[in-house]
Amino acid sequence: MKFLKNKIILIPFGMPYDWMADDEKQTALFLSRYNTVIAFLLNEGITLRKLLLYKKRMFQREDSLIIFRPLYIIPFQRFSKINYINSFISLIQFHAFIFFFYLIYKRKDIIFWTFSLQSKILPNHIFFKKKYNIYDCVDLFTTQRLEEKKKWNIFEYKLLKQVDIVFTNSKVLFDRNRYRHKKVFNVPVGFKINIFQKKSFILPEDLSKISSRIILFVGNINARIDFDLLFFITENFPDVSFVFIGDIDPFYDDNKDIFLKKITYLKKFKNVYFLGRKSSLEIGGYIKYSNIGIIPYDIKQEFNLYSFPKKVLEFFYFGKPILSTPIKALIELQPYITIIYNQFDAKESIKRLFFSPWSINYQAWQKKFAEKNSFEKKIRIIDKVIYKSLNYSCDLSSHKRYCRHYAQLQREMRDVQHLAK
Repeated sequence: MKFLKNKIILIPFGMPYDWMADDEKQTALFLSRYNTVIAFLLNEGITLRKLLLYKKRMFQREDSLIIFRPLYIIPFQRFSKINYINSFISLIQFHAFIFFFYLIYKRKDIIFWTFSLQSKILPNHIFFKKKYNIYDCVDLFTTQRLEEKKKWNIFEYKLLKQVDIVFTNSKVLFDRNRYRHKKVFNVPVGFKINIFQKKSFILPEDLSKISSRIILFVGNINARIDFDLLFFITENFPDVSFVFIGDIDPFYDDNKDIFLKKITYLKKFKNVYFLGRKSSLEIGGYIKYSNIGIIPYDIKQEFNLYSFPKKVLEFFYFGKPILSTPIKALIELQPYITIIYNQFDAKESIKRLFFSPWSINYQAWQKKFAEKNSFEKKIRIIDKVIYKSLNYSCDLSSHKRYCRHYAQLQREMRDVQHLAK
């Protein structure tokens, strides 16, 4: 590591620390190998009651990773005004915490590293002088609610004005941001390959009791899913087992009751199995012993349309065929992913995938693609790009020369941006 070494890196988390979609956590863990990383869990603060009665701690340390949970001084956090006040107080606590480590660690350079999963803390909210501000854009984080969507858009607009560089994990997000900031680079997706490389997987006990013809979904089960599609294929393939791994969570839904009714209806099918959440170390066993992976996201939702589901790389690592709705970033991965545009496509594709052997050449390509998109490769490429970008900017005598060096950096990233081709 040339640039991302011996720094203090601040990462405000938008998602829970143990969330299944854990880009923030995995990035923090990897960066902590070479830096002091402070993960600010703004939305997972602790109350005075938990602090005094249950001895919950505001911070915990895992080697060079420090996890900071603010203290919610005012009770009734569920009310929006109180939530806002506690958020402001939390930011003050965070500044005091940073100052403490800034002095202890001999005034190391500070880097602000934020994702598209949080919408509360901008670089300018951190008053300490920072060496670099990074926007790690892993999703188009948006919502169906118009007022909330407007707030997200305003926040991202401000964020793009304040960061030094933007990294995206798909060509779709790259194309969306390339004209919104002067330094935008596409990098690998970020895949927890280490948990699959170091372990041999056995058939999970609960999966062994299910028919061997298995279509598997891995992830949080919420309103992102196209339930009409699932209802159709589960009804038309009664001899196929549809297995769901993950929490049932009405996140990202305006109507919790409607969502729960859909889950209840889906559970009525005798060939549907909800096995609950599994740890990262267990998931490999379920993927290895399934036949087909499925990503049935509703692309009418903008968040889904512009996403790159990490579970694709997990299925790829094991050389499994995947069925997916037409998510923009995944369309480019055909024929290694089977895109289903409608219910007829789904029906024909399931028949074909079960009765035709999955190509060994496809499996080899899938595994190679997964390996190229590891978290380690992602962070090392980010480090290289920032290092070169800083060196170029020191010697620039004109805007024209800057553009030439920037174009050279983009050409160096071309192999990453077009991995699918």
